[in-house]
Amino acid sequence: MDGTDLLGRDQELATLSALLDPARRGAATTAVVADAGHGASALLAAAARIARERGFRVLSTTGHQDESDLDGLVAQRLLIGLRPELRDLPEPARTAALDALRLRAPDPAALAGAMVDSLRAGLGRRPGPTLITVDDLHLADAVSARVVAALAGSPPAGPVVILLGVRRFRAAALLPPTAGVLTLGRLTDGVMARLLAARLPDVAGRARRHLLRLADGRPRAVAGYAALFPAATTADVLRPPAIWTAQLRQRYEALLGGLDRATSDLAGQVSARLGNESAAVVLAAAAVSRPVLERAVESGLLETTGDSVRFADPLAGLAAYLSRPALDRAEAHQRFAAALPAGSLAQARHLAAATTGPSEPVAAALELSAQRAPSPGDRAEALHRAAELSPDPAEAARRCAAALISAGAIGQTSWVRELYAEACRHDPSMITTEVAAEAALALARSARQREAMDLLLDHARERPPADAGRRMRLAAAAAVVARLSGLDEHRSAVMRLPGGGSALPNWAAETADAAGRTAEAIALRQAALARSEGLTELPEIFLPLASGLIDAGRWPEADALADRARAACDTADLRLLEVEIVAVRATLAGLRGDGPGARRLVESVWTRIDLHQNRRVAARLRQSLGISAFAEGDHEAAYRHHRALFGPDGTPLYPDHTGHMLLGLAVTAVRTGRAAEALRVLDASTGPDNARRRMRQAQVRAMLTDDDTSETAFRAAVDDPAGEDWPFERALARLHYGTWLRRRRRSLDARVHLSEAVALLDRLGAEGLAEIARTELTAAGETPDAESGPLQSLSPQQRRIVRLAADGLSNNEIATHLRMSPRTVGTHLYNAYPKLGVGGRRQLNALLSNGK
Repeated sequence: MDGTDLLGRDQELATLSALLDPARRGAATTAVVADAGHGASALLAAAARIARERGFRVLSTTGHQDESDLDGLVAQRLLIGLRPELRDLPEPARTAALDALRLRAPDPAALAGAMVDSLRAGLGRRPGPTLITVDDLHLADAVSARVVAALAGSPPAGPVVILLGVRRFRAAALLPPTAGVLTLGRLTDGVMARLLAARLPDVAGRARRHLLRLADGRPRAVAGYAALFPAATTADVLRPPAIWTAQLRQRYEALLGGLDRATSDLAGQVSARLGNESAAVVLAAAAVSRPVLERAVESGLLETTGDSVRFADPLAGLAAYLSRPALDRAEAHQRFAAALPAGSLAQARHLAAATTGPSEPVAAALELSAQRAPSPGDRAEALHRAAELSPDPAEAARRCAAALISAGAIGQTSWVRELYAEACRHDPSMITTEVAAEAALALARSARQREAMDLLLDHARERPPADAGRRMRLAAAAAVVARLSGLDEHRSAVMRLPGGGSALPNWAAETADAAGRTAEAIALRQAALARSEGLTELPEIFLPLASGLIDAGRWPEADALADRARAACDTADLRLLEVEIVAVRATLAGLRGDGPGARRLVESVWTRIDLHQNRRVAARLRQSLGISAFAEGDHEAAYRHHRALFGPDGTPLYPDHTGHMLLGLAVTAVRTGRAAEALRVLDASTGPDNARRRMRQAQVRAMLTDDDTSETAFRAAVDDPAGEDWPFERALARLHYGTWLRRRRRSLDARVHLSEAVALLDRLGAEGLAEIARTELTAAGETPDAESGPLQSLSPQQRRIVRLAADGLSNNEIATHLRMSPRTVGTHLYNAYPKLGVGGRRQLNALLSNGK
């Protein structure tokens, strides 16, 4: 099981975790039923892992359709886990239990009774809490189902928790009404898209949307599809190979082959659904009565959700569809078209699905109905299909171009590139400036900056825009590419384009940044995001906005922005943005003192894109590595990473208007004896003149020179009121100035600045630097306010983690709460236990209770 198995199930996992709370160990047994097919298996496995961490013994078993005729087999696995206890039972209970373990009984009823009695007896012989999990109970043999029902209806004595995974339509028949039911609903499209991207990375665009409709919020469908077709590509999904049909037919032959005629007709019609066709429409198209549907639902073949009907197992539906002859599939779509409103998008889509060759009337109808599509994605799909049905190459190219614009609005970059290639193949004259700009942005958002710039320059040369508006559109797209790449040749290319000179300085937020007005730049970018629809500006705005929020000390807002961008990536195809999100999270982790976590984040994406043509994010990743190395105490590596941000002559890898990179270089240079080398980089630096840059350069020069002129420079860095806009930089300036004063035995003055640095860094959550400031403050003769009680020996981060662990949270839950990796949480706890004199988390609650 990997992390994707529990995507979107945080709330349900928290519910199960609460049932395993140590404080509830003496409470009555609780039975919970999780609806199978929506990720119940992963939840039960996670609950078992949590239970083991909390000192539970765990007994687990699973039903399987191939074993449903083997009486007692599922329950036997539970008894095997209690074999030592069964052997210690007094006679005649011992003999009866061992017979039950060996499945010896005169009849099924006697076997079920003996197994229940043996389980109760065995559980009573071993002290401590127990978790029993039974997955896929609906597939268990009849004897085992009776055993589980008896245990759930009359739980064993003692602290026993029973968790069951069962299909919703079978729960009422298998379990007593007293069993608590935790129903798992459909996952959101965003979570499902993320799951699809993780399991089937080569499927994107239309194909991913098709699989999302097929799965309809059920993670098991994605897992099953990936297991059957692990190497699936976009082309495979849209046009399944014949071997897929054979595999699906073989897998579901028993389920679909024994259906009566009416149910078979209904199943075939349901398999041809393209959207949310209502049950009434399905019944009308299939020409069957509602009782047929009701019987199919009762059997577990189909299920109803709201007003629609679908296959309970989505892959069974795919098997039913692909196994039918092409003529039968076309007729099913035609029947749907006859039952749907004339002129609707749904009708046009079914007419298109029933059409095998070019058809201008169907293509025109699809294009017309696309104007009423509820989303850009639906519009892009309809237009793309219309292009495929267009007999005229010019019309096909025009429709591809229109689909491209809609696909670009939802960030489907690979789909945009596919549509651009098709439009060029059909009729290159249909490639307008708007289309070329959108295609270039798709390449840029895919981290392919050189291709993006080449596309724009080729378009400008071959089809120069005739009016000023289009020239500016082309130049603006080129300016985006130049910013992302950071390449000098791209900047020069933009300047050579008509209108390029005014495109490069462009946005007001960039001007505010250059002037050092961080708050204004943040407000402008946030307003732009609030106005934009879909993903119009997020991919380009994210990194500078997140950087501004970090600079302004608004780290929780930067976290929230990263979450928003991650959600956008879940449903889009934005490789560069995905890397930028990791870069920002790594920066925040490093600043908060989680060096190992920051390093692992950077390493996870370091080779995902070509960093040579994506210098904006390359600089952020390299800087994050420097911050992580510093947090880990490896100052030599930290210096090397920060020095790599500048060329041999001191030229920055990426324009450093704010002095970010210089500050990191200085902090690490003074700890590695390389102040002279860093000074040469400082002397070579250039940039806009503003208060912020002057304060930063003053701080850097003061740190690197460390002479009689340093104090004047330090005062410039700490005294200017404008510096309050950048609390982290101000805190660093106070830390370094206070350290400088302490070393000159001016302890009283040093304590003023170091105390303020501790307060600022603590407020931001920069734990590693806050500890450095505390050490300096102690050396200056003042002990910072300390925690009273048993946690006083711990760092602030360790105290937070220990308190959460004492409250019963798992490492994963603590990591989510504090935005760090579970491994870092474990490291903090491992280091905290010896300081507290405890052997593990089970003793924390008592320690804190006694210490209050």
